[in-house]
Amino acid sequence: QSYDDKVISLLRKYVDLETVCPETGIGLKVPRNPIRIEKYDDKYKLVEPSANIDYTSQMMEFAEEFLSNI
Repeated sequence: QSYDDKVISLLRKYVDLETVCPETGIGLKVPRNPIRIEKYDDKYKLVEPSANIDYTSQMMEFAEEFLSNI
């Protein structure tokens, strides 16, 4: 776990923590090829460079849906 357990324990008293993996939320498998955020002109895109796949739209939809339900 990358976070200090004491901090997490303290937070649990005040908030409900939810584990989420956005990559699997948009249908990517585990394990998978690396994806990264790249800048094209003035826009950022989420891409899988090895296959030249743009996941930006899927991730934006996932984020909007996820955030509207919390």
